[in-house]
Order: sequence, then structure tokens, then C-alpha cells
Amino acid sequence: MRHKRIVANGIDFAYLEEGEGPLALLLHGFPEAPSMYRHLTPVLAEAGYRAVAPALRGFAPTQIPPDGSMRITDLIADANCLHEELGGDTNAVIVGHDWGGFATWGSDGTLLEGVGHFPFLEKPDEVNQRILRFLAA
Repeated sequence: MRHKRIVANGIDFAYLEEGEGPLALLLHGFPEAPSMYRHLTPVLAEAGYRAVAPALRGFAPTQIPPDGSMRITDLIADANCLHEELGGDTNAVIVGHDWGGFATWGSDGTLLEGVGHFPFLEKPDEVNQRILRFLAA
């Protein structure tokens, strides 16, 4: 797993990345961190995806926004900008848990048509099976 950084929506994001292929953007919740997806990223990489798990705004080591905003509308804008800056297209999937689920669900209809969404996944240990069932469909 690689540790990287990218600027999106005016915020310097830190993220974990594994694999090559279409983007699988993994958005964590509160008080979680990108590491909550440590079991899912290799599964997605094995399935041919580029799994990217950013630390959301305000979660170290990602930058705290200058205005300190953690509004849902800003989290949605972050998801959309991360999707764009990371090269996401209509083959991308977005997985969200808790706050990341709000951002995932809110991005529905604002990202390119055809992007797969997985909002509000409740238990990180059950995520792998849900994602694999979706990808197999």
C-alpha cells in the first residue's frame, strides 16, 4: 500500500492507494481513518481496481480547512473533487461509511453517470462481501 498526497477542493489530502485500474474511492467515517479499509483495499486491487482511501478533511494527516468547515456539502464537494483529481470515470465506485456515506450518497447524481455508489456501510468487516457481490453482478 502506498502513502500519497493530492490537492482537491483546495485541501491537501493524504491517502492510501493500492492496485491499478478503475478508481475505487473509499471514504471513512467518524472517528475512523483510511485504515478502516485495510482489508478491503487488497481485495479491490485483486479485483482490478485502484483502491484509494483518503483521510477526510480535518482528519490527520489531511489538512484542516482554513475555515474549519466540516459541513456535509463540503464533504460532498471533496468526494466529487477527489473523484476528478484521482482520474475517476464511469467505471469508478465510491464506498462510504458514516460521514463518508453521507458524502457518497450526496455525490449521487453530481458525479459522472454510471459511477457505482455504496453509501452507508455500517460494519467495515462486512464491506468486502458486499462489494464483491456487487462487482460480480
